[in-house]
Amino acid sequence: MTTNFTSRPTGNMENPFQASRVGILNIVLIGAAVLTTFVTITFYFVTTLAIFFFMVAVTSGTAVMAYRTDWPYQWRVNFLLSVIYILGIQDLLFTGLVGDGRLSFILLVLLAILFLGRSAGYVTFGITVVSVWLTSYFASSLPKNEVTQALYISGQGWRLASLYMGLVGLVVTTALRKLFSDTNRAIQDEEQLIAELTLERQQTEERIASRARALHTSTEISRSISSLLAPDELISVVLEQIRAGFGYYHVQLYLLEPAEGYLHLVGSTGEKGDVLMNRKHKIAIGRGIVGRTAFTNKAVVAPDVTQSDDWLPNPELPETKAELAVPLHSGEHIQGVLDVQQNRPNSLTQDDVYVLQVIADQLAVALQNAQQYGQIQQRAQREQFLSNVQSQLQAAQTPEEVLATAAKTLAHALNRPHVHIRLGELNH
Repeated sequence: MTTNFTSRPTGNMENPFQASRVGILNIVLIGAAVLTTFVTITFYFVTTLAIFFFMVAVTSGTAVMAYRTDWPYQWRVNFLLSVIYILGIQDLLFTGLVGDGRLSFILLVLLAILFLGRSAGYVTFGITVVSVWLTSYFASSLPKNEVTQALYISGQGWRLASLYMGLVGLVVTTALRKLFSDTNRAIQDEEQLIAELTLERQQTEERIASRARALHTSTEISRSISSLLAPDELISVVLEQIRAGFGYYHVQLYLLEPAEGYLHLVGSTGEKGDVLMNRKHKIAIGRGIVGRTAFTNKAVVAPDVTQSDDWLPNPELPETKAELAVPLHSGEHIQGVLDVQQNRPNSLTQDDVYVLQVIADQLAVALQNAQQYGQIQQRAQREQFLSNVQSQLQAAQTPEEVLATAAKTLAHALNRPHVHIRLGELNH
């Protein structure tokens, strides 16, 4: 954030000093209204009615500006500076250099710098110097009498007064500029530090929240992996949990057929996933991010797929902007690939790689266990079937019952509506 002290302060308080400036302006206007009130009362007794009514107008305007804090900042500042300038000129005309006119001009420069910035201060400083010179020229043209005696200062006196005011204005302006610059730099450094600390805190909170979500999702997935034994159900449930838990655009699982050299899609989320499953989608080893993962047996991440040479666009997944694939290990051999895709670039990081690799390892073990469980179930069913057949055959009393039992059993085993057994003599 960069802040400049310009001569046109903005109304939306972009300048870090603007709120303080407005508060100081309110106080100065109130003080000016009180001061001009006393001056006006004094002028009633010592000056002409024209000057008195002029001071009444000035006092009234100052009071209105002090009261109307909702009026534009620039209007109120310009009015205040104009009043001080007019009073300074008036004092110079009445009292010359022995009065308070010079102090009014110095105050004018200070307030211009404070309320409008250093550029306005330089302009005001030039105006005051020119005003002093013009006043000296005007004073020299007046007839000398008791009233104008105070104005009859030598030309050298006016020049010295102007030089004095110039030096004071230059020193004050330079000092205030240095003060504002250092203060502004300190504020910028503080704001930058606060912004960095705020950003770091937000990032830390986001990382903590993300890891908490990842831990919760991983726990839920672990429960599913440990409780589901049917491979199809296991794959469907786990992939959906990964997608919903981590907010991925798409999640899918490929299993390797080593003899073919292809990775076959066995699970995919959403309606697009159903389309790919019905199409019996497959990817050759080495092709695309999924194929490269299977070839190298290492995770491959593409934070921005448009910058990846390995990425294979899929027309069914047009919103893919980032992709990550992790291998499913079976000892030293590759068993398959877990692939996730995201619809935001640079949204997949090494944290995703770590979490998904842990899930993939668990899923690989679960699929092996499910496969072994299925084989055990099939063997048990086969042994039970043979045991039932043996019992039924032993219970048969006649050859006809034996043949009928055998035909019925074979029909059930072969999933056929009818099985016929014919007996005949062998021809030699």
